[in-house]
Amino acid sequence: DIRTGSLDTIFLGGIAFQLPDGAPPGEPVENGADFNLYDSYEQIQEKPYRHSVEYVVEFSQSLRGLVPGAPVEYRGIPIGHVKKILFSEMLNRAEKLSSSDPEKLGSGLPIAVLITIEPGRLGLPDTQDSVEFLKKNIEMGVRNGLRASLMTGNLLTGSLFISADYYEDVDTKEIGSFASYETIPTIHVGLGR
Repeated sequence: DIRTGSLDTIFLGGIAFQLPDGAPPGEPVENGADFNLYDSYEQIQEKPYRHSVEYVVEFSQSLRGLVPGAPVEYRGIPIGHVKKILFSEMLNRAEKLSSSDPEKLGSGLPIAVLITIEPGRLGLPDTQDSVEFLKKNIEMGVRNGLRASLMTGNLLTGSLFISADYYEDVDTKEIGSFASYETIPTIHVGLGR
């Protein structure tokens, strides 16, 4: 039994039931179950999971077309989204570098991007234990060639997204740090510059 407002409410927007992208189907619902309602489809994609882990990825190429909310994918499977571009944090780093290593400042520092990865999108339980499991796997993955890259999502609009995948013949790296976040190493692939 679904209860809605007046017919005007239905005609002006109505209600649609849908799972967030990548969310596994749940159990059948009981009579009288409560549902969270969102104003838009985009809003449900923003934070459908309670547990997540944040990382920073840094790119030396143009970020034109990369916006907060852009997907983060692992081999084409949505696993999270771009939270924000850390431009002011990058400027703080540049300010510190200007006094300690002025030559490095003029070489064009990479721009840091904060991403959120949600274990629930990978079919793991939406728990803190899954976050810890995911962090250990990402750490081991980085040692084995896991890298993040910028990819073109739409040639017409120029939208970008972040892709994570394994690459052969890359230098062995470890999880790094930027501000208070851990970093995943990046690799330049594709057309964009």
